[in-house]
Amino acid sequence: MVYICQPPSHPIFSGQTSKRKDYNDPDWLNASFAFYDENAQLVHVKVADCGDQTRLGYAYQAVDIPWLKSKPVPGKKKSKVATTFARANNATVVFPITLNKIVQVVIKRPKKSRSKRQKEEEEEVLCLEGIMLDRAKYIKFDVYINDEDSKGSAPDKTELVGSFVNLPHQHSHKSMFKRSQKFTTDGQPCSPKTSRYGMFLGRNASHGIQSRRDPRDHQQ
Repeated sequence: MVYICQPPSHPIFSGQTSKRKDYNDPDWLNASFAFYDENAQLVHVKVADCGDQTRLGYAYQAVDIPWLKSKPVPGKKKSKVATTFARANNATVVFPITLNKIVQVVIKRPKKSRSKRQKEEEEEVLCLEGIMLDRAKYIKFDVYINDEDSKGSAPDKTELVGSFVNLPHQHSHKSMFKRSQKFTTDGQPCSPKTSRYGMFLGRNASHGIQSRRDPRDHQQ
């Protein structure tokens, strides 16, 4: 059995939004473990101890963070994006596919016109499932939403929501492997809850999803 303790949150992530909060479940925080230290002394440690910076003996340095309030900007005008994906919607994409070129898919968004409070309470998550790959090969592809640039927007633009990466590694069992990947549409890491359950997709009523392959990829 593996136990994972949550490290203390960096100050810039604490209290920024209602989604980013430290765990406060007493059953989890008070869970304790007994083990012997380097002096063969029996030690009892609670999960809560691992989230206390003073007990861990370190602190974050107070420095200026100019990028904290900097937001990415769209790479293209919305009108052009709507036209581009209206054309993409007419094309039929039959799965499964081999990702050896740019793939555009239009997905209807279950919820739209959400309030600010709803956006704080629930993350929009794009779920890519059934990705079949050879874990022994380097694989990377980028995921864009509402991007009309066939060459891909720059990383500082809102269209890029994330990348899927597999570093080559070997196992005793077969190398072909199926997995899934989740991306939040604001480009932020998925919260622990969202990492387990995808809620809904998209940024517009219907949005265009583009996947682009890295030149070194060998994905099936």
